[in-house]
Amino acid sequence: MNALLGETPEARGEEMLKRAREIAPLVEAAGAEIERESRLPQRVLDAIVEAGLFKLITPRELGGSEADLLSYVRCAEVLGAADASTGWCFVQAGHAGFTLAPRIERSQAHEFFGGRRAVLAAGTMLRPGRADVVEGGYLVSGEWSFGSGCMHATCFDARAFIWRDGEPVKNEQGVAPVYSMVVPKAEVEIIEGWDVRGMRGTGSHTFRVHGAFVPTGRAVEMYGSGSWADIPICRVPGLGAAHMGFASMTLGAAGAMLDDFITLAGTKTPFAGRTRLGERSTVQETVARMRGVLRGAQAFRDQASVGIWEEAKVGRVSIAARTELRLASIHALDASVEIADVIYRAAGTTAIFGDNVMQRRFQDIHVAAQQLFGRTANYENVGKFLLGMEGDRGAL
Repeated sequence: MNALLGETPEARGEEMLKRAREIAPLVEAAGAEIERESRLPQRVLDAIVEAGLFKLITPRELGGSEADLLSYVRCAEVLGAADASTGWCFVQAGHAGFTLAPRIERSQAHEFFGGRRAVLAAGTMLRPGRADVVEGGYLVSGEWSFGSGCMHATCFDARAFIWRDGEPVKNEQGVAPVYSMVVPKAEVEIIEGWDVRGMRGTGSHTFRVHGAFVPTGRAVEMYGSGSWADIPICRVPGLGAAHMGFASMTLGAAGAMLDDFITLAGTKTPFAGRTRLGERSTVQETVARMRGVLRGAQAFRDQASVGIWEEAKVGRVSIAARTELRLASIHALDASVEIADVIYRAAGTTAIFGDNVMQRRFQDIHVAAQQLFGRTANYENVGKFLLGMEGDRGAL
């Protein structure tokens, strides 16, 4: 596949964006099924894999496209517009492909991330597991919730504290860091129980590991540095890139919801009304204003993504670029929520029914907004840096 793509990350990204747009109708048509079944159907997975989208920003050495950041977040928007859960799974898979894969031992990376269908599912850090030191590696046990994409994943990130001689291992600062332990699917038990009203298709079930052996080459400090792939995308902060991807997914869902409403406004005459929605001045003002909110968030997203990418191409990225990316992501999410709320209200009772796509998009956007990247504390952290103070660099 890579031989057919361009020689620059941007050219490869543009080709992959084209492929995302080509499969979007298939994804959108499966939206109701994705929500009902709490997983991506095989035909959708096959289309994503065939297009190479799960490996958009994975190093080329591992069979990925090694594309640019802007293409990654724009693809997230395209897939999010088709179905938010699919967009979320795309972002999650891509994140592992450029943050975790190039940091584990090279041979292990080829084994676990080199396949065309290679996808990693990662659970939350709320309850890190336990990795006991043994000869050659670790014995890992634990239970992790929010395992997005676990139903189609080929391996799992079992995040754990390392224990030696009955005590957690601490660093020089006296803190026990969390390690990512890559575990094959065969050694993982999935506990289905993802009962939510929004983002159901991510299938973010709980998963459990009991006494799995993980060699040292498949274990890395979760927020550590170092990568055997010296490429631009691996210099972009992983957390910032993922959160920008998730926010772009919500922009896609919000933009699609706006388009849904425009279509509705051309046909619906409200109860006891005499004119179509679209003929009302208040609706006209709403449509124009929300389109402006959308375009503004997209433009800021693109500017911040290109800015940090240009720095990544020549060296280490600056705090200024990282704060811009973080601010653009939380701004994009807030813009998405604003659009969803305004459009949902304007659509009236048409949007409240479960078989209406606007209802699904509304729920998806609000569930996404409840996640880590949607916390308003992100504004506070960015504000500290803008005011010349020291904030949490790890959260950028």
